[in-house]
Amino acid sequence: MLSGKVPGNRNLDNVDPDLAKFEHLLYTSKTLEVGKIKAATVTSFGFGQAGGQLLLVNPDYFLATLPADDVDAYVALRDARRRNALTFSEDVVAGRRKYVEVKNEAPYPSNETKDWLVQRNRRVAGGNTASAQTDSEVNLKSDVAQVSTAERFDFLPKTQAATQQALANAMQDVMQQNGVCSSAGIVVESVTNSRFSEESFLERNYTKREMESCGNLSVSRMSRDFAGLWAGKKAVVKVLGNAGATLKSAGSAMQEVELVRSESGAVVCQFHGFAAEEAARVGVQEVMVSLSYADDMAVAAAVAK
Repeated sequence: MLSGKVPGNRNLDNVDPDLAKFEHLLYTSKTLEVGKIKAATVTSFGFGQAGGQLLLVNPDYFLATLPADDVDAYVALRDARRRNALTFSEDVVAGRRKYVEVKNEAPYPSNETKDWLVQRNRRVAGGNTASAQTDSEVNLKSDVAQVSTAERFDFLPKTQAATQQALANAMQDVMQQNGVCSSAGIVVESVTNSRFSEESFLERNYTKREMESCGNLSVSRMSRDFAGLWAGKKAVVKVLGNAGATLKSAGSAMQEVELVRSESGAVVCQFHGFAAEEAARVGVQEVMVSLSYADDMAVAAAVAK
């Protein structure tokens, strides 16, 4: 797409006669000068009838849909990557570094290994197995019980401290509203995701009431609120899944999970259609949802009674 050239196969010198007779199939051993390419498709056929098709769109068209500030930010990051790549290539040619650097140790200091192994939020919970506990294990559980909710989410990047706090606050808020929790779900969604400005995406996944609640706002605020509702919807779906409900495929529309604001400002979850049937089947009578925002991220926590 940068050069407008389609490379030919230099080794092509014996096309099979049974294929060559089809005039719409192109076989070339020379490079084609086709000019600017707006879009192209690449089809791959694999063994076992497994294949794939890739649509390639010229980045100029994608960049043209972005605000000027976003394009400038992208250009700055792209130029920085290019400089790093050129520096790396020069160092390789000059013998200052190897082209392939084989790692022989973990990317984190060895003295942090114990912390990653023993902290509760680093481990997958196991089953109820009976085993003897050492004094150190008992002390560890005692220490973990005293850790604050915010610290339990310290697996998030330290540069996103505000998101970390928002995550903790959202979970605390919804737990205080609900009291007894039978199922929970939590989701973090980027406010800057371009799909929150795509009309087809919004019409497919948001109800009329949800669209109206976000429709009279500024563009940035609309993206923020749509991201919050989307995170909330996915958190509610996690609640249903954790409660034993049968879920549709990942690409299904999300209008059956509706989030509306009550007069008090609280987020109220309403189920429709198949989602309502599954919620009733697994005994989910009510889902409490809390939304928070920080660092261009929307954080949603949901718990069910």
